[in-house]
Amino acid sequence: MQDGDYPKGENLEEEKLTKPRGWNPDSIKPVNDFWQLDKEEKFTGDSSVKIISTAESFDLATENIEVSPELVSVNSEIMAKGSGGLSAKLRWIGLKGILREDQLTKSEREDNGWIKFYIDDVEPPKGAKWLQFICETMKNEDSPTWWDDAKVIGEFVRPKNIEVLVNQVGYDVDAPKKFTVQSNFLPEDKKVKYELVDEDGKSVFAVPLAYFGRMKGAYGNDWGKEYWRGDMTDFNTPGEYKLRVRMDGEKSQSYPFKIEENLLWNQTSYPAYKFFYYQRCGMEIPDFHGACHLDDAVTMDGEQLSVAGGWHDAGDYNAYTNAPYVFGLLRAYTIAKSEFDDQDGHRNKQSDFLDEILWGADHVRRLISPDGSGYGFWAPPELETDNIPGTGDERKLLDYGGDHNDGDTSEHIASMARIAHYLNDDAQWIESAERGLKWAIDNGKNGSRQFSATVDLYALTKNERYARRAHELFPKSSDGLIEAIESVELYDQLFNEDHSELLKKELVKEADQLLEISNNPFGLIYFWNGRNT
Repeated sequence: MQDGDYPKGENLEEEKLTKPRGWNPDSIKPVNDFWQLDKEEKFTGDSSVKIISTAESFDLATENIEVSPELVSVNSEIMAKGSGGLSAKLRWIGLKGILREDQLTKSEREDNGWIKFYIDDVEPPKGAKWLQFICETMKNEDSPTWWDDAKVIGEFVRPKNIEVLVNQVGYDVDAPKKFTVQSNFLPEDKKVKYELVDEDGKSVFAVPLAYFGRMKGAYGNDWGKEYWRGDMTDFNTPGEYKLRVRMDGEKSQSYPFKIEENLLWNQTSYPAYKFFYYQRCGMEIPDFHGACHLDDAVTMDGEQLSVAGGWHDAGDYNAYTNAPYVFGLLRAYTIAKSEFDDQDGHRNKQSDFLDEILWGADHVRRLISPDGSGYGFWAPPELETDNIPGTGDERKLLDYGGDHNDGDTSEHIASMARIAHYLNDDAQWIESAERGLKWAIDNGKNGSRQFSATVDLYALTKNERYARRAHELFPKSSDGLIEAIESVELYDQLFNEDHSELLKKELVKEADQLLEISNNPFGLIYFWNGRNT
């Protein structure tokens, strides 16, 4: 790397795939030793790790393995092949550093050339929090060494434990009310019962639980628990309650929770969007952080533009384009406008939620360039500035076509067209949406966001060219319809059409898919790479 540049993402990803997952050189300094997966020479499985040490020795270590307080002993082994000096050890680590290292015993070389290193019944030292498995390879000219089939097997003594996991915010009356029970043992008959008790400890509701078995992570790692799912949807009496669970003579109870009318909305809607306020960029948030990114940004030819603002990303101080967030928040506001409008703590006759959306939307509007494409910037985080415009250290906006900015303003224009519905002074928002839409269409972008923008622009301007464009861009795919559902509904109102049955069909299909994904002890759907998986 030179001049603060990062390596290209694709090359970095390819490099990672040549290395064993969960292993790294046992060094805080960069190493020049060769180490990577080898599919040709292996003891078992798909591949071994091949090492050619260029230094006097090269140590390859696992990432820290958490040591449970219930661990009483460890058996460990690994296979190695090579002519140089080889050894293996377990390293126990506490809060203040290394506590102990246990060398594995080296067996005789087998006929196939592989050597087994092993250790049995090792008790963890007092205060051990983490464990590492380390393979030591001494330099032997350019001769390679292979390591394979590493195992760490622990013996645990665990007292029986039951945990009742509820929504600690609470539950709504006349809405689903489900919970999860997890235990580190399986009762003999697998029959587990629970009871809902009120503030006086009186049992008010009881039904059996559904056994879900065990859970495994993305890479097949067992979570170490048995799981049940409970359902108290039929109970709707407001109040404060706890759940008690009994199995095999053991019992546990949940944290107290409430059942009330509109509880989830009342308790979560305000803090959910208030978080965006604390994430604001370009201004001081008292008692949280100072103003930053105030001199954003200059064009490549040095022209100073005012594109400070928006929000930081994901709880950190990075700043990205906020257009997708703005449009997502506007969709939420569209769906529940009357409820959000009741929240006017600023006393400005406008929803506090809409106030926050406007903060982000104004930033997004200024990120649309004169030709309708989008400004962007990408660089390492150390390239920060003095927050003073015109001093020469401003971040430079990328031209359209850069590696990290393709100029796409799909989310921007959809946001501009949508927010114009809710403002008296809508001219600048409409103009920005029109400018960005023209650029998008001219550059072959005709997805659900362009459809949403054209429908909103027609509703705002009654310009027939947007009516024609809306007909042309009407979503043809299931994903497109779901992505633009409220825009399809507005389209039907504007053009006296009825796609309700089509929307119903697609929504039911989508809901069935989500229900299938949520068939787990927690009833949760998780997202990855923009898709439900």
